[in-house]
Parts: sequence; C-alpha cells; structure tokens
Amino acid sequence: MCPQWFGNLVTMKWWNDLWLNEGFASYVSYLGANSAEPTWNITDLIVLNEVHGAMSVDALASSHPLSAKEEDIMRPEQISELFDSITYKKGAVVLRMLSEFLTEPVFARGLSVTTHLPMKTSGSDWVLANTKVSGFFRVNYDDSNWERLLTQLSTDHEAIPVINRAQIVDDAFNLASTILALRTTLFLQREREYMPWQTADRNLGYFFLMFDRSDVYGPMQAYLNKQVTPLFNHFKTITADWTKIPEKHTDQYNQVKAISIACSTGVAGCQELTTGWFKDWMNTPENNTQLLNLTLVYLNYCLDPEKIRKQDATFTIVYIAGNVVGQSLAWDFVRSNWDHLFNDYGGGSLSFARLIEGITKRFSSEFELKQLQQFIEENAEQGFGSATLAVDQALERTKANMKWVAENKGDIFTWFTLNSA
Repeated sequence: MCPQWFGNLVTMKWWNDLWLNEGFASYVSYLGANSAEPTWNITDLIVLNEVHGAMSVDALASSHPLSAKEEDIMRPEQISELFDSITYKKGAVVLRMLSEFLTEPVFARGLSVTTHLPMKTSGSDWVLANTKVSGFFRVNYDDSNWERLLTQLSTDHEAIPVINRAQIVDDAFNLASTILALRTTLFLQREREYMPWQTADRNLGYFFLMFDRSDVYGPMQAYLNKQVTPLFNHFKTITADWTKIPEKHTDQYNQVKAISIACSTGVAGCQELTTGWFKDWMNTPENNTQLLNLTLVYLNYCLDPEKIRKQDATFTIVYIAGNVVGQSLAWDFVRSNWDHLFNDYGGGSLSFARLIEGITKRFSSEFELKQLQQFIEENAEQGFGSATLAVDQALERTKANMKWVAENKGDIFTWFTLNSA
C-alpha cells in the first residue's frame, strides 16, 4: 500500500530524488505494521533492518548522496543504479530521524525544528548517547566510558534499553577496536532479547566471511557455541521442549536465531531436533522429494529462463554464493558467463548490483583481488550497467577486507581461543 501512495500517486519530479518515493514507502510501512499490531514492536526493528544496513553501505567511499543532480541521472542504467540500500534504507532512517526530532504529528505537517542529541546518563557511572537510536549517526566513546558500559552490560544489561544494547554492539564493531567490539558480545550469555542477538550475529557474520577458510574458524565456532547455549536452552524451556510457539513476536524471531546459531556451532541436541523436524516434514507425501547436490545444475539453470526465470536468476546465484563452498563456484560461473548474463538479461537490471555485491562480499585475499581486477579489465569495454557502482564498491571492500584481516587476524584468534574455554 505504501508504494501506491509514495511513488505512484505522489511522484517526485525526476529520478534523482527517488529516495523520496522509496524512503517514505519503507518508513511508513513500519508505521502501518505497528498500527495493525502494536504489540510486535515493529518500529524498533527499523534499527536492525534499515539503520545498520544503511550505515554499512554509507561508510564506503563509493557511497552516494540521497539526492543527485537531475543532469547526472539520465540513462536507464543510472536510474536502475539508484535502487540500492542508500535510497531505501538511508532514505527511511533519515525520515525516521526527522520524525523523532520533530515528533510524528509535527513531522506530518512538514514543519522544521532545531535538532538535538538525545542522551541518557546513569549517575557518574556511564553515558549513553543516541537513545532509542533516533538519530542517523554512530557514537564512539572514550576508553573509560566504553569500560563503564561494558561493566554495566556484564552486571545488569537490562539497565540499558534493549534498542541501545543492540546499538552499542553495532557502534563498537564499526568504530571501536576489534577486541573491544568482541567484548560487547560477552553479555550475550545472559541476553534473551532478539535485537542484541541479531546485531551481534550480523556483525560476527563479517568475521565468518573473513575467517571461515582459516584457523580462526574453530575457536570462533567454539565461542559462539558457548554464548548461544543458554539462549537455546531458554527457548527449549519456554516452549515446553519445543512443543509451543513463543507468545512474544520478537521471541519467535529470536527462537529461529537461537536454533540457527546453535545448530551451526554444534550445540548439543540442536541437530537432533532439527533433523527430527525435517524427517517429519519429509514424511508428508507432498514434501517427499529426492534432495540432491544440484549446485552446478542450478547455476546452469540460471541461463535458461524455462528453468529459472530471469528475474530470479541473480537471487539464485547470490544464494549459492552465500555458502563457503558455493561462493567460488558462483564466482567462476559469473565470470565465465558474464557476456550472456549482461546482454541477455539486460545491463540495466535492478538486480545486477546485488549480484556483484553478493558474490564478492567474502573476498579478502590478494588472489581474489587480482581475479576481481581482471574481471573488471576484461569487461571494461561493454561496462557494467546498473552494477557500475557495485563493482567500485566491491573493489573498495575487498581491499578493506584484506587490510582488516592482515591487521586483526592474530589478535582475533587469540581472543576467541581464550574466551571459548
């Protein structure tokens, strides 16, 4: 419903202000869902779904402003390139920030107001900025205040609002030292809320991308096993040994998160639980199909619209690339078939940027950088259409990944080893 109004009935003058369509539609969708189901706390989830994602992309030098000059957006591929995280996610959170500052009724009337920095203090113990994450900015603290916040999290984490517990983790991983950031995950042994767990899991996901092919992987898995086991047992208890559905909406999300992390890190009883569910599902006649390792088959299906529709092909390739084994297969497939994909599927396709981002996000070695540079050189003449910015970001991100791994791998290995015991 939101895009029908913000974009269809009310439309910007030209594509350079696309964010006014998509940003408003994204933001108002949360308001609508919250109005329909106020107990679900949907408006809090905008921090996880939009704020953190927008900040990750906006931190790149190859990011772009929300609004561009009209004369800079004239070709179809330039228009398609705008359908990205900055337009959707940053557009939504900037509008949310304005609404928080102005209050929703005033914001709705389109008035202006001087902004302020929301703060919360707890005596002389610690200072917390950006309460409710109402502003689109990150917060770094001096060492002493970080230590006080870590002490508070370790002793009584619920004294800090849940939305800010999540933001402390996200800010630390993006602004503080790597070891300090990892220390913000220690309190998760006692955390039962979804937002901090989801934030930590997403940030640690980067560590897995960088280290799931190295000797850091084992200690990292052992640490997460230790941290998630109490959460897994918590849901086992409140669901009467997995026979009931949690009442709270975000608890339903967190139950899925707990099971996912627990099974991937080898928590006792998790794989037996999910294997039993899968067997029950397979015993249903309509689900009783043969499951084979069809990775390469599905990649080749992406070239045949009769097998996989063109609009679904890039999602299939990116999904395969999300697996540590499938990533290299997907990358080789795209390099070998780029001409076909680009020319037959259209260089202006909205999903080409997602394809490049999804395949290259694990790149962190000199070999992968050289492969990426060679891929760019070989296809420079025809260009990359709507994926042009994504290719620049992939180069930037790969170099940043290499630098980060070189600087932090040793310390991270030691920290996970010490804290997994």
